[in-house]
Amino acid sequence: MRTDLQTRRRRAWPATLALSCLCVLEPVMGQQALDRVEITGSSIRRIDAESALPVQVIKRETIERSGYTSTVDLFRNLPAVMGSTVESATVGGETYGFAGVSIHNLGENRTLVLLNGRRLASFGGQTLTGASNAIDLNSIPISAIERIEVLADGASALYGSDAIAGVVNFITRRGGTDGVGTAGVSYPRGGARETNISVSKGFGDLETDGYNLMFSASSDRRTQLAASERRFARTGEIFFRQGGQKYRFQASSILGIPANVFDYDFNAYSPYLQANGKCPARHFVSGSACAYDFSSDLEIYPDRERQSLVASFDRALAGDHRLFGDVVFARSRSRGTVSYNPSLLTISPDSPYFDQAVAAGGYNNTDPSQGDLGVLAGYRFTDLGRRVTDDRSEAFHAVVGVAGTLGTWDYNVAYTHSQSTVRGSLDDGYGYNSRVLQALNTVVNPFALPGQQSAEARQAIADAKYTGYWNGGRSTLDGLEARGSTELLVLPAGAMQLGAGVSAFHERISTRPSALAQAEGGEVRFGDDAAEVPSHGSRNVLGAFAELVAPVARDVELTASVRHDHYSDFGNTTNAKLSGRWQPLPGLLIRGSVGMGYKAPSILQVKASRQKYGLSGGGLDCGLPDAHGVTLNDIAASLGSDVSCVDGVQADVIAQGNHDLKPERSRQASLGFRIEPVSTLSFGADFWTVGIKDTIGQLSEGAIFSDYSLYRDSFTSSVSAATGRKQLALFAPNLNQGKSYTSGIDFDLVGRM
Repeated sequence: MRTDLQTRRRRAWPATLALSCLCVLEPVMGQQALDRVEITGSSIRRIDAESALPVQVIKRETIERSGYTSTVDLFRNLPAVMGSTVESATVGGETYGFAGVSIHNLGENRTLVLLNGRRLASFGGQTLTGASNAIDLNSIPISAIERIEVLADGASALYGSDAIAGVVNFITRRGGTDGVGTAGVSYPRGGARETNISVSKGFGDLETDGYNLMFSASSDRRTQLAASERRFARTGEIFFRQGGQKYRFQASSILGIPANVFDYDFNAYSPYLQANGKCPARHFVSGSACAYDFSSDLEIYPDRERQSLVASFDRALAGDHRLFGDVVFARSRSRGTVSYNPSLLTISPDSPYFDQAVAAGGYNNTDPSQGDLGVLAGYRFTDLGRRVTDDRSEAFHAVVGVAGTLGTWDYNVAYTHSQSTVRGSLDDGYGYNSRVLQALNTVVNPFALPGQQSAEARQAIADAKYTGYWNGGRSTLDGLEARGSTELLVLPAGAMQLGAGVSAFHERISTRPSALAQAEGGEVRFGDDAAEVPSHGSRNVLGAFAELVAPVARDVELTASVRHDHYSDFGNTTNAKLSGRWQPLPGLLIRGSVGMGYKAPSILQVKASRQKYGLSGGGLDCGLPDAHGVTLNDIAASLGSDVSCVDGVQADVIAQGNHDLKPERSRQASLGFRIEPVSTLSFGADFWTVGIKDTIGQLSEGAIFSDYSLYRDSFTSSVSAATGRKQLALFAPNLNQGKSYTSGIDFDLVGRM
């Protein structure tokens, strides 16, 4: 396949101004006495206000005042977070309710999410393209969070060089003994009603009793918000003005109810329009056909519920040592509803409605060796019911370790086991392809209005339905880490500090499609020809890092770090980072950093087999020429005389893993300042830039459709299970696409009262 090796450049200038108390960047010139803590982005325990990197700290008090009841909602409103998957984007997409976080729009898979400084298993529902290869925020309950640290700068030493975009570290509550309970309700007009409850309780004081045990449990639910419940989303018909002219935009589908039929040139005709002079309700006139207005069938938010249990344990040991542990169990359920099942189908000559299809303009496709093959029609099977999916995910995360002081070293050793499991089921609106087609060619009338089928047809439809398990997957992470820090020697400007550590991780992933999802025995889901191929794989990653902090002058501090990783499937990589801070005045700080990153492809991005992955974003315009005068009809003809392009119909997308993928490598830098004229006011700005080499992805539909000739190898054909005919399809394997450059400026303003 021809690949796009040209350098791709993009510039993002997000001037984000955080004026509220939600996004508070801890002042770097604070005068108050502070405890020694380990800050995100560094392995060395220091005073948290002395960071040379931009770390946003969101405390529990701030979270409670914000009114947000989930980490998903909270991160949707953070200035540095852009390009994340939100819940509204998951409806009908077989994403299992995933919601992630992306810093600076660099991608969820390049944003490292930690819990108490430890890695978690990536989402079990990730795809072969790398989508959802990240942490699902639904697995992190907001009620258990003490604070959140957002490092908007790649951290290459402590946590891993794959944190190209930055790090989000959730710190859970521990050490307390208070009992707290909260409950809340939200009842907006029409849909999206929310209820939530949480309780937490601690036992024992680590100082006096020698132990502390902390529990936190929460549950919440939000009902669905249908598009029909909001005026702006009720219809796909939108009127607007441009240049003094009035225009109308229609988001619709040629696959309607009653059915449209196609002639030899794939022009569509509506028997209903011919007989009545108008289209039925919820349809637009589109030439000689009726196009279905599907917008009101959709959901803005699915019905969702979540439960979680978080526990932490600390036990004082002899000397200055401590045994600690964390356990998190979270589960979520998302029930999404989308439009009725649309499909191309063939009305066979044996159908009692064949003559009606021909009379309306439908072309009876014939073959000298096979005779009449029937009329191609576009149909939306409303009597099968709206498509309803039930997606469930479970996350389990456990850590046990020992921390303390040995000589001059602060140390921390821990073992982590983390797992994410997803399970998707079909509740309504889906059917066995062979049974549905049998019903359509015998008793179901494709030219009847919704609800007007005969009793015999309704029974055949009921017998053709499929409900039950559809697809799922599991991701598991096991790891052992040891970290330590110490003071080396005292320089005139202060003590030089050293941090070091080693880690070993084992990662596993598997997908578990049902027999129907795999198309076993040739049986597929009606309206979806995709044949999922089970995939599985594992990798080991060994790492070691060192970090040195040196106060080279009274107001100047430099930090140098290096990390070496060995991937069992991609070999060795060494990456370094240098950062510094200069405080020429008590109320002025200047800081900057340069660093390197490295991210290996996900296991599925490499090992997944070729398979149907989904549909194109919009219907095909088969006669529209590109700059060279080539049309999609020409592309289809070049693939074979039996391959067709159907106007207005979405094309199958064929995806595939790539064993030749190379890891992504990044170079990044930042430069910023912070001014604190008075103790109650602080202002800062940070410029950042990230360049990524060998960016992993797929050619976009926009690129392919802009130049069919250049990307001719991005087209292939697929056989429709509904019609048995070959149709034009897109081929989108995983590729190293070239280079990307992203840069921007983050502003923030913090005030205290």
